[in-house]
Amino acid sequence: MKTLAVISWLAIASVALYAACEEVRLHSIRHRAIAIHIGDTKREVIAALGQATSIVPAPTATPNFSVFFPQPVSWCYGSKFDWHLSFSRQFPYVVQIVDRSWSFYPWPRDVVVEFDGAAKVVGVQIPKS
Repeated sequence: MKTLAVISWLAIASVALYAACEEVRLHSIRHRAIAIHIGDTKREVIAALGQATSIVPAPTATPNFSVFFPQPVSWCYGSKFDWHLSFSRQFPYVVQIVDRSWSFYPWPRDVVVEFDGAAKVVGVQIPKS
């Protein structure tokens, strides 16, 4: 019984530590995203923010021509998992944790850097919270 309690405590502590580290990382990304300007290249964005969490097609992309021409893309900087509503005070207490690999759009709390077909920044969206 004691072993089960220790394992449970370690699992809960690990999840809490991971969620806290993710929140600190996201706060840091929001502050560093202020340095991104219209016209910056992908290399400059990587130098400022690091690798994107996910890359999704920009809303202006045309899928029919994506094979032949460079298309606009959006780089999303955020959490790999959606922890926003992970724990609840109402039943079922633990809400499903959503994996980003199945997402084809930016999440609401993401910092989004939009690039045009020439790989230049055309917009930066920084969430308030």
